[in-house]
Parts: sequence; C-alpha cells; structure tokens
Amino acid sequence: MAVTTVQVPMDTELNERFSEVCRSLGMTVGGAFNIFAHQMVQDHGFPLGFRLPEEPNEESMKAIEDIEKGRNVEHFDSAQDALASLGLV
Repeated sequence: MAVTTVQVPMDTELNERFSEVCRSLGMTVGGAFNIFAHQMVQDHGFPLGFRLPEEPNEESMKAIEDIEKGRNVEHFDSAQDALASLGLV
C-alpha cells in the first residue's frame, strides 16, 4: 500500500489539545486522522463517536462522595417502595 503524507494547517493550541486527547485514547494524531478518513469514506459523511467520558461536575462529585460515605442515602426493601417514595406508583 502506498502512503501519502498530508499536512493540515491547525491552530497551535488546538493541535496541542487534539494531541492530548489522542494520547489519552492511546493513539497518535496520524492514527486519529486515518481512523477519521476511513470512517468518513465508509459513512460517506462526517463520522461521530470515539469520545472520552466527561468529567463529573461538582454536584455529581459531591453526590458520589455522599454515596461512598453513606450520607444522604435512602434504602428501600423493594423497587416498588423506591418508586413509591418518588410518587411514581
């Protein structure tokens, strides 16, 4: 297979951030562009997907901490009881 080198003009900060995400996903920038190109050809359009999980916001982090420490946690004997506590049955 013949290989062609492609140069892409890109804002320096964007390139740094893009490279960081690629590293987090365990791939190179070139690898990411190859995946993008293959998927775009297969889809005949712009592909979607391959996302890092978003970091929980402050409220979610507090809720996770509360659960881990047993604070503000309600216990129910059945799913029916849990739904009833929410006014859903």
